[in-house]
Amino acid sequence: MKEMPQERLDTFYSSLCHVCKASTDKSSLSQSLKKCQGCKLISYCDVDHQRVHWSKHRVFCKAVQKLMKTLYVNHVYENIAANFSRKEWCELRTKIVMLCQKILKRSLSACELEMLYFPSVCQYCLKVDSGNLKLCDGCRCVSYCSDKHLQEDARYHNKSCKKLKLCLDLDIAAFHGSLPAVNLEFGGRCLCHSAENFSAQFMDFASISNNMSDEQTSSIYFTILSCPLTFLHTIFKTGLHHSEYLTVHIIGAGDYEIQHLPMWDIVFHWLPNLKRLHLILVGPEVYATSGFTICSNCEQSGCKLIAEFCPGQLYHNYVSSSEFTTPDIIVMYNCGLSEFVGGEEDTWQRSLPCIMASNCPVMITSYTAREAENDMRRLSAFDQKTKVLTKCEENIFLGRKPMRDWEQFGPYSDSLVFYHNAFISVFVPNTFNVS
Repeated sequence: MKEMPQERLDTFYSSLCHVCKASTDKSSLSQSLKKCQGCKLISYCDVDHQRVHWSKHRVFCKAVQKLMKTLYVNHVYENIAANFSRKEWCELRTKIVMLCQKILKRSLSACELEMLYFPSVCQYCLKVDSGNLKLCDGCRCVSYCSDKHLQEDARYHNKSCKKLKLCLDLDIAAFHGSLPAVNLEFGGRCLCHSAENFSAQFMDFASISNNMSDEQTSSIYFTILSCPLTFLHTIFKTGLHHSEYLTVHIIGAGDYEIQHLPMWDIVFHWLPNLKRLHLILVGPEVYATSGFTICSNCEQSGCKLIAEFCPGQLYHNYVSSSEFTTPDIIVMYNCGLSEFVGGEEDTWQRSLPCIMASNCPVMITSYTAREAENDMRRLSAFDQKTKVLTKCEENIFLGRKPMRDWEQFGPYSDSLVFYHNAFISVFVPNTFNVS
């Protein structure tokens, strides 16, 4: 058994005490949780827990209070106009995030961002919580200002309700450090053609000692293994599975890729010829880490897993540096290639020509179908001769843990959740021999 990477997550939910993650057992949020009277964004089950968290919350809380004073409001989202569109709601929260960062003179933490992205407002009309919001009994993640709005939103919310509940349950389990171990003592000559077949063949849920359902455990497994399994799927598609040595550039990497590096020795189980796997992580959010090992079987077979970190670098800077090593394949997980096109935050413009001129297979994953299409459209704008092997297809090895989507709300929302590596595209140079 190999212990899964675990992190004591400081995830924010307006329906949970932020210190112990206890949920209100009432339908109304105001009946049990005590909201911070400073920022009016975060809640606690009692005064003691509020005091415990104050040293961590104080600076952000004061910044929000300063912003409210500047805007002459009692809540940062007080002046939401009637019939606010999804776009306007996203723009407003983005503006509030930027204003808070300006006051603090730093980027917000993931938890602070969640407080501003997922505030306690009516899921249907965005009315700010004034003590009468009612939680959805199913997911305990969204609230409504009236039974009428709950009923009117039901046809849209029901598509995501169970997924949101799964997301909440898994985040609470991660916070308490009660996620299961992952058994990596498996392997084979080829990958299964579906996640269900993979699960049935290689995951023995009965042997895993935890209090989770099979669905919850499977979600954790596939989220942890999604990056290496998706990579393997691409390796077989591009004909690189016979290689003895592989150098992989993981571009735009961050915490998600780094946290799950210990799971990459699964690659050796499916590639019997592979002896050396060299992962090079490049990106502004990359940081160096150590301490992960390969399994005993791989070690005895002489396999080597090497992780090289290039922190704070954009890819075109790395390519022109003395550290550059020619890749056998480039992978980009959930990189947001088309998110900031033309804006100041667009960090891909100068790197894309380097990627397209790499003369090796390139794999890119995206959170949604629309994002995948936009990513491929941007790549196709470069006049390079490439052959597309996979275009915007659903990835059978997507991460199965639902993630809350802050850009969706209320009527006509496609889904309130998204998944890591949900869609995949793969292309190779025309001169590349796929065998």
